[in-house]
Amino acid sequence: MSVMLPQRPYSARSLSVAALYAEYATLVRRVLRTHGVAGPCLEDAIQDVFLVAFRRHSDFVPIASYKTWLFAIAIRVARDHRRRRSRKGGLTELQESEIPCSRADPFAAVAATQGLAALNEKLQRLHANRREVFLLAELAQMTAPEIAELLAVKLNTVYSRLRAARRDLRLGAEHHSR
Repeated sequence: MSVMLPQRPYSARSLSVAALYAEYATLVRRVLRTHGVAGPCLEDAIQDVFLVAFRRHSDFVPIASYKTWLFAIAIRVARDHRRRRSRKGGLTELQESEIPCSRADPFAAVAATQGLAALNEKLQRLHANRREVFLLAELAQMTAPEIAELLAVKLNTVYSRLRAARRDLRLGAEHHSR
């Protein structure tokens, strides 16, 4: 059963946390994974995002979308989890076995897994500001003005970081293919 979300204007009390979870858990999972949360910490981080959403639902700004709001919370939760993990002995590397692949062809599955691992490695090498803007634009499908508002930076800064991130990834891909 699909949960229908209200269109603007949004009301912070109009959606339950369960409805938010049903609609956005997959996005939150991807955001957390691409921001360095993996392994056994991932499920805890997802719960943390929705706990923050539950506690802060009255702070939801009606001009923002739920996706933008949860994305911002997920980024902060990922930072906190990375900090805690680094204090406890380093970051957990993304394991190839943790990347789900639904292909029946084992060779295609291996190729897809290796490709995802290579992409994750390239994303982790990007400067944090560039990676954040790139992921907001590509993963969350946010517009540059939405990203600028979310990150509280100028619109031209968003365009500059996005252009630089794409250039860095393209150069990394060209270098990798040689």
